[in-house]
Amino acid sequence: MAQEYTDIKGTGWFYRTLGVITVQRSGRDSGPLRSALRALQAGKLLGVFPEGRIAPSRDMLPFQTGVALMAIKANVPVYPVYLDGTQRNKEMLQAVLVRNEATISFGPPVEFDRSGTSKDQLETATKAIRQAIERLDLKQI
Repeated sequence: MAQEYTDIKGTGWFYRTLGVITVQRSGRDSGPLRSALRALQAGKLLGVFPEGRIAPSRDMLPFQTGVALMAIKANVPVYPVYLDGTQRNKEMLQAVLVRNEATISFGPPVEFDRSGTSKDQLETATKAIRQAIERLDLKQI
């Protein structure tokens, strides 16, 4: 989660309780990646929005390759999840403060080549992850 959201007065305890890994969006920071890999290697569940930020509309943004990289390096499965009815098409404050009716869909583990982490391999794995999530979006059917 973006560091600035966890710095909001009175919310830090909540995010620490959840085990949120914070990211500074001002540049390249490898600390969150290392924290995520440690969590995965310790058997923890890690929820990641592969777009890297909240979409301002219902449309999915381009996926970043970080989920594929972490799954390959930690040798863990990727379970696709589609969450609708919460943050999409809303500003952060509105998404948090206004009551939402959400639906969530889960899919089976995504199969992809885990033999390396070249740019092409990560992009191919990321495409497979995106396609699995898109299949869960019932409004697309």
